[in-house]
Amino acid sequence: MNLFRYSSFALATISLRLTLSAPAYFNVLLAVIAGLMVLLVTYIYNYLLAKEDAAKDLVSV
Repeated sequence: MNLFRYSSFALATISLRLTLSAPAYFNVLLAVIAGLMVLLVTYIYNYLLAKEDAAKDLVSV
C-alpha cells in the first residue's frame, strides 16, 4: 500500500516540475490536476488504512 502512495506522490512531483516549463495557461491546468491527484491519493490511502485497521481490530477481538 505504501508503494501506491509513494509512487503517486512521485508522479505528482514530476508533473509539478513539468508545469515550470509548460506554456502559460497549460501550466496552471497541470498544477491543478497534480494537486487534485495528491488530494485524491491522500484520501484513498487514508480510507484504505482505516479499513485495514478496522480489519485488524476485528481479528484481534
